[in-house]
Amino acid sequence: MIRSFLSKLTTFSGRSALLAFFLINGCASAPKSTRDSLPVEVPQAWSEYSAIQSQAGAEPKEAPDDWKSWLKDFDSPILIELVQEALEYNYDLKATAARLDAARYEVVSAGVDRLPHISGSLGGQRVARNFVGFPSGLSSGISDGGEVTRTTNNSFSLGLDLSWEFDLWGRLRDRKSAAIADLQAARADFVGARLSLAAQTVQSWFSVLEAQLQLHLLEKTALSFQDNADLIQERFDRGLSPALDVRLARANATSAQSGVAQQKLILDERLRYLAVLLGRYPRLDGWGVRLSEDLPELQTSAPVGTPVDLLIRRPDLVAAERRLAAAGVRVKEARKALLPNIGLSASGGTNSEAIEDLLNSDFSVWTLAGQVLQPLFQGRRLVAALERSKAVRREALAYYAAAGLNAFQEVETALSAERFLAEEEMYMLQTAEESVAAEALARDRYRKGLTDIITVLDSQRRALDAQSDYLNVRLRRLTNRVTLYLALGGGFE
Repeated sequence: MIRSFLSKLTTFSGRSALLAFFLINGCASAPKSTRDSLPVEVPQAWSEYSAIQSQAGAEPKEAPDDWKSWLKDFDSPILIELVQEALEYNYDLKATAARLDAARYEVVSAGVDRLPHISGSLGGQRVARNFVGFPSGLSSGISDGGEVTRTTNNSFSLGLDLSWEFDLWGRLRDRKSAAIADLQAARADFVGARLSLAAQTVQSWFSVLEAQLQLHLLEKTALSFQDNADLIQERFDRGLSPALDVRLARANATSAQSGVAQQKLILDERLRYLAVLLGRYPRLDGWGVRLSEDLPELQTSAPVGTPVDLLIRRPDLVAAERRLAAAGVRVKEARKALLPNIGLSASGGTNSEAIEDLLNSDFSVWTLAGQVLQPLFQGRRLVAALERSKAVRREALAYYAAAGLNAFQEVETALSAERFLAEEEMYMLQTAEESVAAEALARDRYRKGLTDIITVLDSQRRALDAQSDYLNVRLRRLTNRVTLYLALGGGFE
């Protein structure tokens, strides 16, 4: 029966309807790039001179998902393993992946309206009617005898309904095109989330290493301060040092022990945070997170490309541009909603009083109709929808410009920090070396009675602070390098 209906439909409408289907409902594609509409002047090179020098050999990639390339700067197999684990088990990333899947299905849903809608139906009803007198009796329907006559009828139907909107103006095609752009934006968001998670994992691991090194330094210093306090106590017992020196040395030693306890808390917090990034329960030991003995050394400068590369590399800018493109297509869709809507509807099937006749083509029925609908008055709803879509596009354009400026600012700031932090690390290393040497000299002079305890204690604190600051600037330099790659949208090949 269904085959018969489709045959009649094809015969009635002819091949022209099928040809129109393929001509009107051509495949929807992603909207064209709107990067040229960025209302921000983009320079040819970064303002940082060192960045211009390091551009040689840097090849941009569109929204790269190549976190391994920039991890080479740190020469650590442990880091690669940790990032791989985070990308596999982190639950925030899983949520972003689910949003990407949802965007894929939105594209499918947006494309459904462009296809014919076909539905099947199977129905049956039993109707009982009462008649007073004979059904063919008096015009009043009431016979002299007043007898009631009841009739019962059965009706069964099997049908197939088809409806299809001719996308003559491309309105439905624009709708799917916008959904494709939304999908591309969601994909860029996912790439950006992976890059951000990789960067957070690397920076978190560096912060754990630094906290561990700071703890070792404080523990070593606490032992040294205690030895110093014991030495002064011995000199006091021999009458060579006053009680004030003993008190000051003991205070110095207990202060160092307090610093050890405080640093253990910092290390504990950082380990738990890293464990959560890896998708692990935040246990005290981080479930045995592998560490190294020292922070890595940066030996090379980072290739950074040019500012214009950022528009095709950085995932959040790619996502913002795709959302701008989607908003532009939706403006066209809203404008086309003001035009006439041309559609085709058809139905066919069988209708019989006996259910066994439903598959008998002799009981077939069918209809075929076309329609043109022109919106006349809807209380300015369609016009309001058009103006709203224009406002959304203006918002998307402003957001794209703001995101671009923010991205350029982040890169420029990180590039400047590369140079400043390298200089600071060099000077802090010299400061630490001189402070440690001064501490040793002060202790030796104190033993010989050539200086007072205040000088010794001050030199010890200076040495501790200088070494701690040196570790801190090393961490900041490593963290800034990761921030630079995050700002650049990944590494270069």
